[in-house]
Amino acid sequence: MRSPEAFGQNTEIFHPERWLDSSPEQLRLMKRHWELGFSTGKWRCLGKDVALLELQKVLVELLRRYDIAVVDPTQPMKSRNYNTDFRLVITRKS
Repeated sequence: MRSPEAFGQNTEIFHPERWLDSSPEQLRLMKRHWELGFSTGKWRCLGKDVALLELQKVLVELLRRYDIAVVDPTQPMKSRNYNTDFRLVITRKS
C-alpha cells in the first residue's frame, strides 16, 4: 500500500483525501493495488465482506461510545511497519 506509482510520492503521510482528489485513472490504479490483499474474481478471499462488515461495526461502536481527538493535528502520522507515531486522546462519552 506504499507504491508511489499508485498512491503518489507522499505514501508515508496519512492522507485519506487522496481517494477523493484523484483522477479516475489514478483511482482505478489505487483500487487495483488495494485489492491485492483480498484479490478478486473466483480467487477472492471469502472473508473479505465479513472482515469489512466487522470493521464497520467496530468503528461505529467506537464513535458512538468515545470522543476521539488528535493531539497535534499539524503533525502528519509517521508509520513504519505497524509502528506509528500518531497521538490521539480518547475519552468515554458520558
